[in-house]
Amino acid sequence: MARTVGPPALTWLLLVWGIPGWLLLGAVLLAASYGMGPAVCRAGASHRGGPAAGVVVEAGVVGEAVHSGAGRARGA
Repeated sequence: MARTVGPPALTWLLLVWGIPGWLLLGAVLLAASYGMGPAVCRAGASHRGGPAAGVVVEAGVVGEAVHSGAGRARGA
């Protein structure tokens, strides 16, 4: 439903409301960006027990996570 209603609603907001519509959109995006910091911290706190998703931990290396394909030479 959001994918159906969202684009026309945003278009209506920006075309009909004009500058106040743009300011409202900016305020919504600013509020969402401020909410990302606490959300990321909370997600990180709940996953402290293991490596982050998508991270490969090399055998024999304690406390260091290396992304696969990072271009690090073996034995370096």
